[in-house]
Amino acid sequence: MNMLEQSILGVVLEDSHFVDDTVLHPSMFTVVHHRNLLQCMRQLKSENMMIDIITLIARFGAEHFGGASYLQSLQQYANEEKFEAYCELLQEQYKERRKLQLLHQAQQENWKVDTILEHLDQIQDTVMPVDTSIKPALMVMHDWPFLHTVIEPSITTGMASLNRLLEGFKPGELTILAARPSMGKTDVMTHFALAAGREYTALIFSLEMSRDALLKRMIAQIGGFNRHHLHDPYGRLSEQDKLHWSKVLNSIYTRSIEIDERSILTVEKMRVQVRRTKKNHPGKPLIVFIDYLQIMQTDESLPHVQAIGKISRSLKALAKDFECPVICLSQLNRNSESRIEKRPMLSDIRDSGNIEQDADVVLLLYRDSYYSKEKTNRFDPLEIIVAKHRNGSIGKVKVLYDKTTGRIQDNA
Repeated sequence: MNMLEQSILGVVLEDSHFVDDTVLHPSMFTVVHHRNLLQCMRQLKSENMMIDIITLIARFGAEHFGGASYLQSLQQYANEEKFEAYCELLQEQYKERRKLQLLHQAQQENWKVDTILEHLDQIQDTVMPVDTSIKPALMVMHDWPFLHTVIEPSITTGMASLNRLLEGFKPGELTILAARPSMGKTDVMTHFALAAGREYTALIFSLEMSRDALLKRMIAQIGGFNRHHLHDPYGRLSEQDKLHWSKVLNSIYTRSIEIDERSILTVEKMRVQVRRTKKNHPGKPLIVFIDYLQIMQTDESLPHVQAIGKISRSLKALAKDFECPVICLSQLNRNSESRIEKRPMLSDIRDSGNIEQDADVVLLLYRDSYYSKEKTNRFDPLEIIVAKHRNGSIGKVKVLYDKTTGRIQDNA
């Protein structure tokens, strides 16, 4: 039996949502039982019926799929992480088989070259049809000047001044949020996520911090608690803080925020989780946060800079494929520390090149006090520098950053 086909079908059996996420059709499968299975699963999906082994057997008969035992055994081959790659591989195998069949037929029937090329193009279109028409989009745009609608929906940053500059985080865009260590980038990300979670679903991939550690940061931000006191809430929180504790936790609980705390993640694993989160929150826009780029699992066969570049391209594809904003944190190198002017530049992004090329927006953080030995007030001026904005203006906004609680206060 074809293990590639078994793995693909095993994934769909485990999660029927994958039926909608593939352009495969039954003729691409080499095993008759597999063709039957995909066709029947598609039929059940079109009828809004549950797709599981019991329903398949009851509706179509076990012999249609090679028997009940075989149908059940398919799930042991399931690998969600490799699903998209396996689908692409199956398509390539199908194309090669069709090409060989076509060339054999052309030789037997003495086809002209133009006829052969035409049929080869048809094979490509069958496997991966591409809609290139602009007419449907123009028809939608026709009413824009006359209807009070949001043309391009975006997700708030939680900062009015930054919203004005960026017009929010837009679907399909990759934003890089970069800073030196301890500059405040995780707190800024947390602020973005808490703001988005009120109306949208915020999915955070926290590769560096545990779920509990990130939740403590959220609690400190919302409650205005000294984050060091949360190491021992019972002994160090004031009675006034304790009175507000439940209200603060409920404020976070009512927001749509999810945290994936796995420390070893590839983009492929992230795509699986993003797909699952979108299915669990239908109709609710999603925004993805990643903390942070340089500790993501890379392709060890490539030099480090090329491997990071491959990740940044994949993150841009993730944003585009799932039509959601992706905000990825990144470290800056030490170049700025050797300059008189400490404010960061695009070239300061560690392993830059592909990163700044792939990103639609690049935000750089800067605080004078980071390099100064002078003590500052509780609220520290923080600059958010928009160093790149593919579809808008660059510039900077100034906010106040409370280092003890992680709170961001907009000056707007």
